[in-house]
Amino acid sequence: MTWKKFWKRVNALLRDNRTVLREGENIEDWEEVQRKQREEEAKRQKKEQEILATWFLR
Repeated sequence: MTWKKFWKRVNALLRDNRTVLREGENIEDWEEVQRKQREEEAKRQKKEQEILATWFLR
């Protein structure tokens, strides 16, 4: 495993709060936060794929 992959895994673990429902938090609010996180992750992955696709073409 390279340092870059290791660092990505560590960051993913540190940012992972999908399994935590904070005290006093409403389930609907929690679901909304999860939806937003999934959308942001999808956007990030799409952008990363576009960058990789154009990089391979060059």
